[in-house]
Amino acid sequence: MKALNQYTFAGTASVTFLAIASYYLKAATIGAAALSFITVGVFSSALVLFLAAQLAYSFFYPETQRSSSANKTDTSPTPVPTNTLSTEAQAVIRIDMNKICQTSGWYNNCGLNCMTHFMFTKLSAIPSKQFTRFLKENPEYDSFLSTFQTYYGLQQKPNWSVVLTLLTDHTRSDREAIFAPVLRSHIGKIMPTFPKDFLDTKFVTALSDYVQTGEVTDVANAVYASNKDFFKEYKAEFDVALEKAKAVKPTRAESAKANKNLQAKQKNKDFPDFVITEVGILDIIQLQRKLKLEDEMLPKAKAYWMSRGCKAYAGYVADLKKAEMISADQLQWLGERFNIGVEVYTPASMDRAIEDPILGESNHGMQCMPEGHFKWTMRVHNSGMHWTFEEANERQAATDDHNSHFYSDDNKSSQYKKLGSPQSIEMIKKAIQEIMNPIKLLTSTFSSSAKKAAKPVATVGKATAKNKRKKAVH
Repeated sequence: MKALNQYTFAGTASVTFLAIASYYLKAATIGAAALSFITVGVFSSALVLFLAAQLAYSFFYPETQRSSSANKTDTSPTPVPTNTLSTEAQAVIRIDMNKICQTSGWYNNCGLNCMTHFMFTKLSAIPSKQFTRFLKENPEYDSFLSTFQTYYGLQQKPNWSVVLTLLTDHTRSDREAIFAPVLRSHIGKIMPTFPKDFLDTKFVTALSDYVQTGEVTDVANAVYASNKDFFKEYKAEFDVALEKAKAVKPTRAESAKANKNLQAKQKNKDFPDFVITEVGILDIIQLQRKLKLEDEMLPKAKAYWMSRGCKAYAGYVADLKKAEMISADQLQWLGERFNIGVEVYTPASMDRAIEDPILGESNHGMQCMPEGHFKWTMRVHNSGMHWTFEEANERQAATDDHNSHFYSDDNKSSQYKKLGSPQSIEMIKKAIQEIMNPIKLLTSTFSSSAKKAAKPVATVGKATAKNKRKKAVH
């Protein structure tokens, strides 16, 4: 960790300085008064050296810094990586790094926060006369309104006019706190209906790693945590079966197959000194039996995932308090449900595209490219610890406005996302109920009558914001 390395480096430098100074002071003949004065000077110099060493370490090893956006209660948006590409490099990369909009890392919702702002911008621009047709062509948006009603415990299902007015009446930071948790909840609602989409990318890989090593990687933790009992039971059964398989004497067919594999390795120029041994043949046989056993047990694992596992995993991801960061494939999958293609960019994928012109011409710096045709395309940047996005309409003025008014806009100030308070989630739900339950919501269309029904939201919202503003911690 940076803090540990930084202070260890600075401390070592200071101690070395003091040791050298002490050696020479002992060897010198100095009066008591002068010695006291020199001692103060030495310790002062040591302190200055300690601080200078920290700065030097931070300068020469900036990559050791850890992003604070992973903190589930952190509300500070990650610094926007603008102007990070040269003009020549930006010509290769499709995402415009000068138009990156910031998001907060509150409960690791940054990926969903990108979609929050993108959807808000795009939906707000649809003319009211076209909204009814849009909903018919994209039914997921109407389904999302049902999720919104359930998540906030509203008396009636809202319409998009009311929801968009609600978001308009809040700062960008509060829009994230209001909308992104519902997106997370919606994932939990619809993911179990698409279990095949996550069978290989999430479950089978995580289960195979656990069976092989008995450990779980950070990426697979959510799959394991939500299906822990099955993982342990499956591995125990696998281990017993594997020991029985190992005890069986190798057959001629197994030995011949293993020997053939090793002969191919022996002919490989990368292994010039490779020698086939009996031990090597036996190792190959045991590996083949292990892989065969995995294949034989896989149908049991798939049956579990399709019936129960995916649902348990979806529930875990949907739980805001678990603070599970949404992965690139999940963000793309969710975007597809809303007719949004998601282009994912990372520092590494962009570097590769810049270094390799042929690759850059084909993927334009993308790590993940959406498959199919979509109404809209959202471009997101994943630094490894945090998600940010390109302004929905690729406008520089809108980007600057977003970043400069993230926590306050005119007479509006952020009131949600209280640092370190697990009660903040329930506080937000209660606030939204107070705003929306008094409103007659009518239908889910964007009709003129719905727009009239939405008018009280601004008034009630401002009154609620005013009452709660004194309690806000940003």
